[in-house]
Amino acid sequence: MNSKNLEYNIYKGNILSLQNNQKIMGMHYGVARLSLKQIKGLIECVYILAAAFPIPKDLRERLENRILPRFYEIKEKKFSNELGIEFSKLDHKDLLYGLNSISICKLLKDKEFNPDDLRHFIEHINFLEERVNNKLLKFQ
Repeated sequence: MNSKNLEYNIYKGNILSLQNNQKIMGMHYGVARLSLKQIKGLIECVYILAAAFPIPKDLRERLENRILPRFYEIKEKKFSNELGIEFSKLDHKDLLYGLNSISICKLLKDKEFNPDDLRHFIEHINFLEERVNNKLLKFQ
């Protein structure tokens, strides 16, 4: 897989990171290592969450403008059985919002995904300081 073919992600060392132009200065980033089934479960969670009503307007905008484009790209490409995906602290918060919703968890279970397993992996992302364009990203 060549990163030049990706618009929203950088693929390096079996980790999908955000392109630097997609990163927010001052945001905190971390990587979760997930199986393809878990990634498909997260993608399904985001699809369900984006279609949910009502959700906060700013959450819907983040889903449509940041998370969904990355996940569409991940879904379209072929990757190995396990993959690290970089998430911002804000992505983390948004994913947990969906994974803590009883109705979304029920829909995920109906589609044979384990929301408890997904929540566990997302909750335990270690967020580290990172530099973007040689500028230190601050803790958030």
